[in-house]
Amino acid sequence: NRITFNRVFKNADLKYIYRPTSIEELLILSQEGRTSLPDPDLFGMNKNQTYLMIMSKIDLNGTLAAHALDEKKIQKKDVEVDDLIKFKDIKGNTKFFMPSDFAYTATANQDTSGMTKLEKMKRKILYKESEYYLFSGIPLKWLENQPTGDIVFDPIVELNFQPNNTEGYDNYLIYRENYSAYETYNAGSHSDLRVGRTYGNDFYIFRGLLKFDLSSIPTNVNIVSSILNLYAYYCSPYTGSTTIDIHKMNIYWEEGSQSYSPGKSNWHYRTQSDEWSQSGCQSGVDYESMVYATKTLTLSDDDSWIEFDIKDLTEYWVQNQSSNYGMMIKYQDDDVTITDNLHRYFRFYSSDATSNRPLLEVIYFEQETVTTYYVRDAAGNVIATYKR
Repeated sequence: NRITFNRVFKNADLKYIYRPTSIEELLILSQEGRTSLPDPDLFGMNKNQTYLMIMSKIDLNGTLAAHALDEKKIQKKDVEVDDLIKFKDIKGNTKFFMPSDFAYTATANQDTSGMTKLEKMKRKILYKESEYYLFSGIPLKWLENQPTGDIVFDPIVELNFQPNNTEGYDNYLIYRENYSAYETYNAGSHSDLRVGRTYGNDFYIFRGLLKFDLSSIPTNVNIVSSILNLYAYYCSPYTGSTTIDIHKMNIYWEEGSQSYSPGKSNWHYRTQSDEWSQSGCQSGVDYESMVYATKTLTLSDDDSWIEFDIKDLTEYWVQNQSSNYGMMIKYQDDDVTITDNLHRYFRFYSSDATSNRPLLEVIYFEQETVTTYYVRDAAGNVIATYKR
């Protein structure tokens, strides 16, 4: 799924990587190319304000329009757009998009924390003679301060995971005081994910389970961001706030196929034959007690998308695919008795809903590595080098 055009430009390679949902284009400037760049002083330019730019022509064919992150349409003018650019048809549907551009050094670019250093590229769309041109660039000063190695431009990939009722994997566990039959209910094919607790003597507790298949993401990547989007279509009639936490599941569980009727998994069973360590999932055993993401919600969050930053959790899943058991979504204090006669729970759409299903947006990049091969003569002298 990769093809490289060596030295398509002077001292620069062009690489394409095909994925099921995207095509990634990388421009790789060699160390030789870095050292042969012209001196800005020769053109009367201030080196501290000079950028190395990459120019691309954008052909919209009269059927698409470019939109900035704030949804403003880009129309026949010059505009800076360092963030996401969406391309929409006349009906307003997003047909494709371009994430932010970044650059990094392919070798010797690790800081003491082990994280790769990225430089966000400056980006501008120019309109000239009825044509659109995209310019992306980095400051020459940044380039000069980089260690020896090839520079990789635009290494970002964005994948959206929004599985349907066939591919999705979610459920919620149900407890109802004084009505133990509900504890045997499964909601694996129900159209919502319920999270929280109700008031009263016959109170309910709902705990959501959700998993995404991330096997399409290579293990040798750096996750830039990972945002879980859940659509809240119903919230409890409580005028205060409800805090929802995300935990990592530590053990396998079955989704089940019931829609709020007896089946497994449920409050007591994680599979057809295996029980949870403790009914309802045990903290620190069935799921990690550590909170990976949290969000405090109010009535104003009803009928809207709720975002959770689960970058750390996604990094773990990508590096440990066999241990991806998904997440638990729970009201932070669902084990605390409610005394004010007000519910504290939300209903989110599940993967079995017809729209607004759970969405995971992952942005990552694959770090390019450069291997140098040396050809030596009989005396051991290097007579040729080859890089790939």
